[in-house]
Parts: sequence; C-alpha cells; structure tokens
Amino acid sequence: QDLDCLSFRHGIRTVCLERTSVTDPYGSGEFCFHINGERVFILGSNWVPVDAFHARDASRIPEIIALAEEIGVNAFRCWGGNVYEDDLFYEICDRKGILIWQDFALACTLYPQDADFQKRLEQEARKVVQRLRQHPCIALWSGDNECDAFYKGLGIDPNTNVLTRKVLPQVVAEEDGTRPYLG
Repeated sequence: QDLDCLSFRHGIRTVCLERTSVTDPYGSGEFCFHINGERVFILGSNWVPVDAFHARDASRIPEIIALAEEIGVNAFRCWGGNVYEDDLFYEICDRKGILIWQDFALACTLYPQDADFQKRLEQEARKVVQRLRQHPCIALWSGDNECDAFYKGLGIDPNTNVLTRKVLPQVVAEEDGTRPYLG
C-alpha cells in the first residue's frame, strides 16, 4: 500500500556561466550563459509578484508568462525582494524553456552576520534549493538583490558578507551542484 506519492516532470540540461571579473562599457569581458553547450542570448525581465495579494498570483501567472513569451522573453530574474513563486510558475517556465535567475530573498540592506542569522538563512536556503532544484528552468542561483551596492555605499567591502560569500554558496554546492552561484 502506498503511503505517499509525488509525480513531476523532469528535464535535463546543462548550464554554464562564462564570465570574467569585469565587463567594461566597451564590451570587453564576458557574461554569457551556455545552455546544453550552446551560447544563449538572454532577453530577460524581472519577475515580481503579480498581485499585491500573493494568494491571487497563481491565477494570473499563465497569462503573464504568455505575454512575456509573446515578446521573446527567454529568462526571468526572480529578484531578492521577491517571494518564492508558486510551483505553477516554475512548471510553466520548464515547459516553455524560459530560464530563471533565482535570487535568494535578501534585498538592499545590511543583514545580521551572527551565527543565529547564518543558521536561519542556511535552513531557509536549503529548503528553497531542495524545492526548486528539479526544475530545469533554474539557470542560476544568486545571493541577493543590491546588497553589495548597499555595502559599497557604506564603505564596506561586500566580500565580507558571510551570508552571500559563505552560507549561500555552500548550500547551493551541497544541494545543487549543477548550476552556478553568483554572490
């Protein structure tokens, strides 16, 4: 007798992010995705909650993705000030071949660096990666939204941010070694 059962679609692809440390205004440098060994030109958009009442998002997701697809969007960045979307969002992106740049839910501030906060973030990130890693649409895990700029604005070296430089990359490496992490 079955006690539990889960069915889902699964896709296989490879993701490689080729990048140099600097890309200048003249085009020198590299920031390029290779999907299944092929260089991909990204025409992307930020993805934000589609309704102020998040419970209503799922009913609108298919129509909004269809509109984006109509104008050629092939990637969404789920920014750090976002919510982790409904499974329907990722399932549709899987079917349509739309790539997801998935930020962790950190945005625009200095977060605590203490051991307790690190542990809480690690637990949350682990659950997020475990939930989403089977989706072939996920192309990149990213540490945050504009926290580095916030650090720089305060005169702090963003490389001292243990959350985005240690905790999150470690979780991604342990839970999903198939995609790049961008801190």
